Amino acid sequence: MPTKRRRLTTVLLTAVIAVLVAAPTAVWASHQFTDVPDSHTFHNSIDWMKDNNITVGCNPPANTEYCPDDNVTRGQMSAFMKRLAENQVVDARSVNGVTTDRFFHQVAPNTTNEEIGTFGPITLYATCNGAGEPDLGASWDENVNNMSYNPAGLGLSGNATVNAGQVASIADGQFGTVGLSEAVGYNSNFHTSVEFFLRDSPALGDNMCFFSGFVTVG
Repeated sequence: MPTKRRRLTTVLLTAVIAVLVAAPTAVWASHQFTDVPDSHTFHNSIDWMKDNNITVGCNPPANTEYCPDDNVTRGQMSAFMKRLAENQVVDARSVNGVTTDRFFHQVAPNTTNEEIGTFGPITLYATCNGAGEPDLGASWDENVNNMSYNPAGLGLSGNATVNAGQVASIADGQFGTVGLSEAVGYNSNFHTSVEFFLRDSPALGDNMCFFSGFVTVG
């Protein structure tokens, strides 16, 4: 196959990247490359790549041009992709505004509300009492309506207001406790879902409480 056909033009690759990461489509007031006027079909996408440092230009050291009609080599494409990843232009965890994070945490007995992590509007906390029994807590950055299902511990509970910043217990129990906790924000109407798995230390014989699961925010 001729080498020419195996190459993408710079403009085509730009369009592909822009579609993959949902590049903004608003019109910029001015262009950043002398060979990409405001009237250029791909002006906005090319400016977006420059703003996010995915492209630096094609005529070093000045780099005042983009060369939109040139072919893109495999080497140049790898540079685009490397900058795209390193600059964290796209949140790979997010799909249609919904993010999912994995958590795993362990604490010693007689620990109260040790922070596990913050995931958007929700922060999780680990408590382990003197008997080595785990209790998973949560707080939100605004008032929420919360309900948890924990068959081994709390059963079905919640469905009441949890004030912003208040730490509420959403799960407790002994070895192998699993469940689900849901909450909806009163103001911004966000939704959080925590799928949890708890393990207590007496069952493991290692004097620790373990917390693991997933947090989904949408």
